[in-house]
Amino acid sequence: MLEQLKERADALILSKKEYKKMRQAFKNELVHRSALKKIVAAWVITVPASTLMSATIYYFITSIAPN
Repeated sequence: MLEQLKERADALILSKKEYKKMRQAFKNELVHRSALKKIVAAWVITVPASTLMSATIYYFITSIAPN
């Protein structure tokens, strides 16, 4: 977004204060996206891992327990 604004700098003149405010908003959006990516990655890793651990424990217990 900032790059596009820089390309059209002659059409859109921003004060230093406005530019700083827009840049801060853009930075906040990036932080939110990176946090979302971390949350999704954690789910993608932990859900299958917990499934495998549960299955392993289940089969271990059923093999030990008498019929």
